[in-house]
Amino acid sequence: MLNRRITLSVLLIVLIVLAAYGTEYLAKNRGLHTATLITIQSNNKTAALFGVDVLRQLDAGGPGLLAVLAAAGIDRFSKVEVKGLKNNIVYPINNEINKDLNLQFTDRGTVNLCNNKANKAILVEDVNEINAVN
Repeated sequence: MLNRRITLSVLLIVLIVLAAYGTEYLAKNRGLHTATLITIQSNNKTAALFGVDVLRQLDAGGPGLLAVLAAAGIDRFSKVEVKGLKNNIVYPINNEINKDLNLQFTDRGTVNLCNNKANKAILVEDVNEINAVN
């Protein structure tokens, strides 16, 4: 009787752990496909996954691109490539990386890459990937 309880308890714990990992995996994939999670990469290797809530903690008005890269631990790069969710076109940023480039929050729970100098012109809509290349 005791062995049966132990076996059932261990099985229940394993099922709970598997359910937790499965829920995390599904939530992460859903976030990546709706641009509520942004993949921050360094040379095409994932450095961090930031949710919109994390970006709001960096700056409630919309964090700068340099601040987001610094928060991900990326400080050396020669260019940055930004992709949006809808059109998978890469927007390259070479020499114009400055404080005027920032991520603006949308009503849909995503962010757009904007240039404050050009009257908040949207450069990339619904950002889902930022890649810093050396």
